[in-house]
Amino acid sequence: MHVAICDDEPMFTDMIAKRLQAEFSRYDAQITMKVFNGSAPLLKYIGDNRVDVLFLDLEMPEPGGFKVAEEMQSLSPETLIIFVTNYEDEVFQSYKYHPFWFVRKSHMEDLAKVIEKLIGAIKLKNRTYILVVNGRYERLKFDDILYFERQDHNVVIHMKEGKKEGKKEGKKLIKAKLIDLENELGIFGFVRVHAGYLVNMAHIYKIDNGEIKLMNGGSVPLSRSNTKMVKEKFQRHVRHYQW
Repeated sequence: MHVAICDDEPMFTDMIAKRLQAEFSRYDAQITMKVFNGSAPLLKYIGDNRVDVLFLDLEMPEPGGFKVAEEMQSLSPETLIIFVTNYEDEVFQSYKYHPFWFVRKSHMEDLAKVIEKLIGAIKLKNRTYILVVNGRYERLKFDDILYFERQDHNVVIHMKEGKKEGKKEGKKLIKAKLIDLENELGIFGFVRVHAGYLVNMAHIYKIDNGEIKLMNGGSVPLSRSNTKMVKEKFQRHVRHYQW
C-alpha cells in the first residue's frame, strides 16, 4: 500500500509517520510511505506515481488542503483522502471532496480507529464477485463495477474503464435478473436507483433531481419513487466514514 502524508510542519509529519507505521504493522500491512512538507511537491509526485491513501493537512499555505483535494479528484480519483485539521468546522466544508475520514490534530489517538476502518474498506474494495460471462466464470472486483443496467432479459455491467491486452473494457453482458443482483449485493453498497439500474454507492458523486451523477462523469436516472430511499441509504453510507 502506498501512503503519503502532506503537512507543512515537519515535526508533525515525523510524528504521524511513526504512528502510522506502528498502526499499520498491527495488521501486518506492508506500506511504502512518502512525506511532503508542502502541497506543490505532492501534486508533482501524484502526476507520475501511485498513492493509495493520503493524509492531507487542511491548513497549509497556498495551494491549501481544499485546493489539493480538488486537484486530486482529477489527478488521482482512486486515492483515499484523510483530512487532518485543527478546526472541526472545516470538516463540513470538505464533504464535496468525498474524504474517507478526518483526524483532528488534538485527537491523534483516533488514528487507531481510522486505520482499522481503512483496512476494512480496502478489504471490501478488493472483494470480488464471481459471475458467468459468455458461458465462462469471471471474477470482478466490486470496486470496478459502476452499476448494473437491465437490458431486455439481460443485465449490462458497466465497469470502470481499464486496459487489458490493449483493449478497453467498459461493459459486460450477463444473464441475470436485477432483483436477484439487488438482493445479493445490497449488503455491499449497491442500491436500486431506478427500475432498470443498480448502482455502486462508492461511485456516486452527487444525487440530483431525477439523476445520479457518478465519479467518472457519467450519470444514470433516478426514479421519483426511489429518491427518498436512495438519499437515506447514501447518507448512511457516507456517515460510515465520518466521526
